[in-house]
Amino acid sequence: MNEAVEKPKLIFLVGPPAVGKSTWVEKNVPGEFLVLNRDDIVEKIARESGVGTYDDMYKRPPKEILPQPLPGPEDPQKVEQYLNSLKSVADKFNAGHPEETKQFGPVEPFAVENYIKALTPRADGGWGVPLEDIVPLYYPKINDANEAIKNDFENARNAMAKGKKDVIIDMVNMSKDERDGHRKYMVAAITNMDLKNISEEEATKIINDKFVQEAYVFAPDKTGYDEETKEKIKQVAQTRAAEIAAEPGRSKTIPPQAYDRFFGQYSAPDKSEGYSVIKYVGIPSLG
Repeated sequence: MNEAVEKPKLIFLVGPPAVGKSTWVEKNVPGEFLVLNRDDIVEKIARESGVGTYDDMYKRPPKEILPQPLPGPEDPQKVEQYLNSLKSVADKFNAGHPEETKQFGPVEPFAVENYIKALTPRADGGWGVPLEDIVPLYYPKINDANEAIKNDFENARNAMAKGKKDVIIDMVNMSKDERDGHRKYMVAAITNMDLKNISEEEATKIINDKFVQEAYVFAPDKTGYDEETKEKIKQVAQTRAAEIAAEPGRSKTIPPQAYDRFFGQYSAPDKSEGYSVIKYVGIPSLG
């Protein structure tokens, strides 16, 4: 028997939310698969923790209560002074919002290192949070729930990496960096190597030794999404958000600016990532 046939599959679904990825898989991918989907974990932890819904996990205190101007990340002493000044701001907000405090925990200021980290561009080339967008106050209960989400997600991915079953990574996977990241984390789980020491090329080789990789791209073709298609996908997302909000105890809203970020990150999968199959399936949700 061909060895490649005996290997489990590792399938990447590539496309933004609201394009019909999960429904397409149900109709077109035969067999049973383990599915890695962070949004499912977010909804589960939000509900179980008492935070509430998917949307509640992204709730932040209002920016309007912040003293201006906010300091940049280059002077830790000024950052510390500013964050200390937020303690009275947080106390006032908590006293005036008892229901929010009960649901999400009393608002607290960021730690200095977290403030600086949020504003600093990432080592992988990703952007830090713009100074005009940061709100350095947080709800502890949401913070704890996010830690639980991170742990559950990483544990699930690690178990899938070390298992022998077919796996579908049902996330946006729009950039090569995101796809490489999944491969590296899975290789770290398989080999116990330090993540920092795993190159993209080595990750691809080790993953292909264990899995048969396939990519299904929810775009018309390799070039991606034209402006008309982007707007149609955003409209579908709005309709779906309204449908979910009508269900008891649920809400899931992905704002248009998030879609702009997804579209901006798009890079088409290619054979250098180790795929045996790359297929463009279009946008099922658009008919």
